[in-house]
Amino acid sequence: MIKEEDIPTSYRNTALEMFENIKEQKWRLVAILVSKSSPISVASNDLVKTHPFTHTFFEHRRRHAEFLCLQKAPSSKIDGSIMFVWRFLKNGNLAMAKPCPMCTEMMQEKGVKRVIYSVSAIGQFEMMKL
Repeated sequence: MIKEEDIPTSYRNTALEMFENIKEQKWRLVAILVSKSSPISVASNDLVKTHPFTHTFFEHRRRHAEFLCLQKAPSSKIDGSIMFVWRFLKNGNLAMAKPCPMCTEMMQEKGVKRVIYSVSAIGQFEMMKL
């Protein structure tokens, strides 16, 4: 188990800033991709249902934060990177943000080495090695 205070403050602050922009959405997930201790991409879940890619891979037809984060990142920096994922409830508390099987597979294929994701409202995170 990883405590929230063990995650760099700058990553947490970025996630909170993103939350402020998406707090009215139904699904409030934020992903930050980090390479060599520097964020290289930040994304939140997409509300657009009509993207052709989503019809092929995602049951709910919305692009997930992890996918968008990978899509925005420079491909030369993804290999060996770490993905951080937060899920926020409407009140700002954290909740389970374990990536779905499709996002996990995409991260593995791209070369992400670990995912650290929120698991509880008391600021606990888990790490998954890919």
